Amino acid sequence: MATPTYEHHRPWRVTVVVVLLWVQAIAELILGLTLVVEHGTRSFRNQLNWSSSTITTYGILLIVLGAITAYFAYSLGHGSNAARVVVSVLLGLAAIAGLVGFFEWDNSAKGNSLLQFVLSVVALFFLWHKESTEYFMPETVPLSRRQ
Repeated sequence: MATPTYEHHRPWRVTVVVVLLWVQAIAELILGLTLVVEHGTRSFRNQLNWSSSTITTYGILLIVLGAITAYFAYSLGHGSNAARVVVSVLLGLAAIAGLVGFFEWDNSAKGNSLLQFVLSVVALFFLWHKESTEYFMPETVPLSRRQ
């Protein structure tokens, strides 16, 4: 994993994806912590219609997912091509899920599904744009292949 030098500056498209990943990670951590802390509140359980243990389990899973997302946001921001591949696979799955949701779910979820699809496709485009690919290319690759 080559870390870009100060001369190898990060393209704005990669920065947009990194910022979105950090926002997602922070949201997952906040929601997960909220669920773990509030799991015993009766009104909270009634609103979700879940048991206290289900709320706690889901909260812990969100905290773990938030930590993993933060790790990939950090790695992507520091030029990890492996992180780019993993994030790309996850974005591809999110795009497929958004597309399926758009056609399969009721009208109230269509907007969210379409937004998920569009953001995932745009993020994939940003990660695999020519400038982004050059950013993630290891420094050991000959210059002739970088162009």
